[in-house]
Amino acid sequence: MATASVEKADTLKETVDYVTEAIKQLEMEQEQVANDKHPEFQRLLATLDATRLRLLSVAEIQYQLSIQHAKHTMEYTKAQIEADFLVARDDIKDKLYNDLRRRRKEIRDLIDKLAQHGITVEQELVDKLDTRFPARKRTRENSRSQRPEFNLKLSEHEIREDTVYIQSLRQENSSK
Repeated sequence: MATASVEKADTLKETVDYVTEAIKQLEMEQEQVANDKHPEFQRLLATLDATRLRLLSVAEIQYQLSIQHAKHTMEYTKAQIEADFLVARDDIKDKLYNDLRRRRKEIRDLIDKLAQHGITVEQELVDKLDTRFPARKRTRENSRSQRPEFNLKLSEHEIREDTVYIQSLRQENSSK
């Protein structure tokens, strides 16, 4: 029986030693966590930091692409405005030339009526009516109504440029 109580005492002592060590281990780990030195914390922090950097890189890429998209939209809009201006200018000229043609025809008709009544107009003045007005330079198919408002498709070259730019941003962010 004496040996059973000694074994029991050894087992209790080992249990107390284990509990003491476990408490010391908990205190040490608690201090490591508080001081940002715990190995598990460090591992998870590294993963979290890598995710943060990746997301910041994606945000930067999205920002740059948004700027580039805005520039493309602005360039297209400017070109659209310029084309619309040229078409409208040609429309105005065409309308005025048509009006001049109509008035010239009316004057010729009047000269013909005068000639029927025996009145002649100086040939020099009649010759001035023979001037030609320029024909319309653009066709109606270039008008605003038949063009799409926005054409934001990128060319293959622009896509390659964007891809190279995105890769360079990723390399910059991964090296930081």
